[in-house]
Amino acid sequence: MVDNELIARLERYQGKVEYVGHEKRKYVRLIYPPSKRPVLIVGNYNLEIVDISGGVMKLFNYMQHKLGPNIQGMIDFSSGVSYEVKGEIVWQYKTEIGLLSSSIPRFIIENEVEYLLRYFREKKGKPY
Repeated sequence: MVDNELIARLERYQGKVEYVGHEKRKYVRLIYPPSKRPVLIVGNYNLEIVDISGGVMKLFNYMQHKLGPNIQGMIDFSSGVSYEVKGEIVWQYKTEIGLLSSSIPRFIIENEVEYLLRYFREKKGKPY
């Protein structure tokens, strides 16, 4: 699991208040600002990743591409890492898709957390 202090710091930068109840999620949810979203490439289609948590991700399908129930593609993460995923669409609503896939490796999530922390600190004019 990613360091809780890093996650708490990232959530503060994202404008979230600290959650004081019992956390039901097993994995942290990374929420990307629109300009820093990773891309899931499926064939000739690019889908932006709005948020990701373990093996679940919300995709932004702004071009409303017609996709089958099973997806295989490559994620180009903001931190520069690429990772191949296979998954199943579990819900769709307008331009958003819920994808259930295999878990993203811990080192990638840690890289993404550090990347987002740097981004938010620089945006606020503070060094990392």
